[in-house]
Amino acid sequence: MWNHVTTRIMGLFEIYLATEVYFYFPITKDGFRLDTVVIGKNGILERFVDNEQLQALEKIVKTTNMIPLLREFEKYERSIEFIFEKNPIDTREEFMAIFRRLWVNEITSFFIGQYTTDQETIDIISGLRGTKNAQHIAISDFVPKLFKQISESTGIDIDLLNSALPDEIISLKLNLETLKIRRELYVLQTIGQTLSLLVGEEAKKFAVEFTSKMDTSVDQSITEFKGNPAFIGEATGKVVLVRHDNDTENVMEGDILVSPMTRTSFLPAMQLAAAFVTDEGGITCHAAIMAREMKKPCVVGTKIASKVLKNGDLVHVDAKKGIIIKLQ
Repeated sequence: MWNHVTTRIMGLFEIYLATEVYFYFPITKDGFRLDTVVIGKNGILERFVDNEQLQALEKIVKTTNMIPLLREFEKYERSIEFIFEKNPIDTREEFMAIFRRLWVNEITSFFIGQYTTDQETIDIISGLRGTKNAQHIAISDFVPKLFKQISESTGIDIDLLNSALPDEIISLKLNLETLKIRRELYVLQTIGQTLSLLVGEEAKKFAVEFTSKMDTSVDQSITEFKGNPAFIGEATGKVVLVRHDNDTENVMEGDILVSPMTRTSFLPAMQLAAAFVTDEGGITCHAAIMAREMKKPCVVGTKIASKVLKNGDLVHVDAKKGIIIKLQ
């Protein structure tokens, strides 16, 4: 049985690095395997994990002191700040090794944050996943600079470079047609000890069979629903759905930003929005952390917000109670 854990606006380059982590979660002494399936289509991906393994992971997190591990993550981040001062194109191999390690920290922290209730643990994870951490700098600053330099030297569009594999970025052995096919659709799996990438007809067949087993129906008549308060407050405004980076241009001051899950590239829009509402996430997700930094009302983990709300809907967000009410 598969559990849907995240919807992301993310290219194959990043999710490949993130998926490698599932082989060796450092949550236990011997690691922890979490089988996963990622279906990516035109820059938007859905990630599923094995439900029984996820429940076992939850039990470990709730019964283990994770603070020493998270402190090690903090220590590592402080040790690699120098890399971001270097020229991206000249440090591809060095950077990729560091970026891979940062993804270990990021994904491990993400899952710990889903289940922890300890305030000290939550505070450490919030710092690790905030705007000043190394992962944020790598994604929002270093990778865009690197891709810009590669694009200028190869003539390949930056958007397509997001469909390259990490080792292809290191070697610069990039095939334009291959990148286009991956951009359209791919399936990335970690099952047992095997990491596999499907594209083309093979990916289409797998995606149809896999998603046909998932119940994604939502009652469109719903006018009130709940989530988890991430930062208290209230706001009323017009809904703007943000699923892709291009959607951020539609957000105006005072709007309610609604998304499956926010990411670093949404920050300019989040600064304008009056409140954030997401389908996914917990108290240490990106939207929750940004809401606390910006002191804006935020409700996460609604499961259905982006499915029942439409652009232009007038809604009231009560982030004290975690309630969203559609007014018109």
